[in-house]
Amino acid sequence: MEDFTVIKCICIILTIVLIASAGCTSYEKGGGSAPVTAAVTILPQQEFVQRVGGERVSTIVMIPPGASPATYSPVPEEVKAISQADIYFKVGTPLPFEDVYLDRLIAENQEMAVINCSEKIVVIDNDPHVWTIPKNAILMIGEITEGLCTVDPKNATYYRTNAEAYIDELNDLDTDLNDILNHVGRKTFIVYHPAWNYFAREYGLMQIAIEKDGKEPGSRELAEIINTAKRDNLTEVYVSPQMNTEPARFIAGQIGGRLVYADPLAKDYIPGLEQFAISVSGNER
Repeated sequence: MEDFTVIKCICIILTIVLIASAGCTSYEKGGGSAPVTAAVTILPQQEFVQRVGGERVSTIVMIPPGASPATYSPVPEEVKAISQADIYFKVGTPLPFEDVYLDRLIAENQEMAVINCSEKIVVIDNDPHVWTIPKNAILMIGEITEGLCTVDPKNATYYRTNAEAYIDELNDLDTDLNDILNHVGRKTFIVYHPAWNYFAREYGLMQIAIEKDGKEPGSRELAEIINTAKRDNLTEVYVSPQMNTEPARFIAGQIGGRLVYADPLAKDYIPGLEQFAISVSGNER
């Protein structure tokens, strides 16, 4: 009788252990059921990674909305979060944030894969803003896709399928931007921070920047910009939320114009570029 009681107790204990074990799934990073954790520098990259990674990827964005890559410093919580990342997608251009902090972030997690999103992009005039045209975004998507396939090869087909669908949307965006901008009479636009150089080159426009090399304009430069604006009948001065707007506001006042916010770091990539093109073309007025 005592033997039966002992056997019964052992069976109960084994049953409890099996039930508890069934409720705990063993995850294998980068290939099992757990999502891949990807870190990125800027919000447009988050959009790119999410469109490729879908439900398989969670993202950590180092530069939050409204912050500037030229001045932002990561807080300790953000640096600590990097220790959980499986992969870091850097912009890979002369972006001040990455130049100053990327080595430190990588040192926090030396097992983390690091992918250069601009590996196949030609950087022009040391300008880091390569993501502002769809053609470059497509090249970045390619690097992101290969990076995710490397750390999570079991889901490579899923990533490649998502990437192909998003690339189709970006090609459509490029066509739309050409349609909007090819036949406009006005080819110049004024910006505070020179973030739209690639956009201007791609679509046959000319960007007039108030700030150059991080420096405010002198009186001569301000006068030249004002004269150009009056000559070309420009009434919008484009500013990004991350930058000082006072010099732009002064110029807008001198030409009887207005400030227009255009964010090169917006997460909503496709509608953001479409709206900027429409505004620059003058068709929204």
